[in-house]
Amino acid sequence: GIFKHFGEKLVGKNGEVNATEVFNAPYTALYFSAHWCPPCRGFTPKLVQVYNEINKDSHQLSCVFLSFDKSEDQFNEYFGTMPWHAIPQEDDRIGDVQQALPTFQGIPQLFILDSEGKVVTSEGRGLIMSKGKDLIEHLKTL
Repeated sequence: GIFKHFGEKLVGKNGEVNATEVFNAPYTALYFSAHWCPPCRGFTPKLVQVYNEINKDSHQLSCVFLSFDKSEDQFNEYFGTMPWHAIPQEDDRIGDVQQALPTFQGIPQLFILDSEGKVVTSEGRGLIMSKGKDLIEHLKTL
């Protein structure tokens, strides 16, 4: 699946983490976004809220931010608002992951993968907005 394009390490809140630990949830969201993009900044707080609601009782959804930021400062500021993991701006892996997702259309976009790394939906942003914390139940029907 897509996970092989991530390599071994991702950026966490306290340094690097093993990618396998991040991808151990039933679902993983890939969030392509950037601080300079107004629709991204508008969506991120909603995604954070839903992510926290979904994972309140048990870890159902991992998330990785794939940064399209233009500088390390922008990345650090924006990633600071997110409770999940990341690949920083200008990392070659972002392009590799993007190429593995034929329906990538630009930012903001949220793909949701199953535990095998197969794409369940490329319309995660719309589903977060419409389903909220009921997202996981909806994904099981796809």
